[in-house]
Amino acid sequence: MIKSNKKINEYQIRQIIKFFNSDITATAISEILKINSNTINRICKR
Repeated sequence: MIKSNKKINEYQIRQIIKFFNSDITATAISEILKINSNTINRICKR
């Protein structure tokens, strides 16, 4: 995954939560939304 410093918007956060509730892995979510999987895991630990 290419590193990016772009901000994650509210829509993307809602999509991450929706996908996690659908039991999709952080890796799959990161590929769909083009966001680093570490960022996704960090958001979902909150």
